[in-house]
Amino acid sequence: MFFHHELVPIEEEDSFEIDEIMEQGGHVEPAADTIPPAGLTIVKISPVVKNVILPTGNKWDYEEWTTADILDWLQKFHQDRDLTDIIVQKGINGSHLYRCFLDRASSMAWCQEAKISPGTAMKIRMTLGRVHNIICGYEQYDGN
Repeated sequence: MFFHHELVPIEEEDSFEIDEIMEQGGHVEPAADTIPPAGLTIVKISPVVKNVILPTGNKWDYEEWTTADILDWLQKFHQDRDLTDIIVQKGINGSHLYRCFLDRASSMAWCQEAKISPGTAMKIRMTLGRVHNIICGYEQYDGN
């Protein structure tokens, strides 16, 4: 299953360091349109968790997830009231997830600005990364 057929998958390369992002103003807004945006090449996320965790209804395409879907999904592996509040206050939906948690260049700065700890950000990245890798064709879904 591949939802981003117009983009060419490549292996993830080193991204900007957080210092470079901070030098550029340090403020990264999540994209308001479909993520990843046109022109951005999809990369394989690594490392990822073994199990696939989806919101209720087994919605695979995370770009289509609503804020409620994200909250449902987070409750399955990371119950944190502060994180829930951040997701709701920032109005995060599926179209924001790539930039907020998967793209190394934007996610570090965004999580720092949103006051999401590096440990929490990595847990989300690894869990969402598994779903991302499957829908982008990097990994096969084996029922786990």
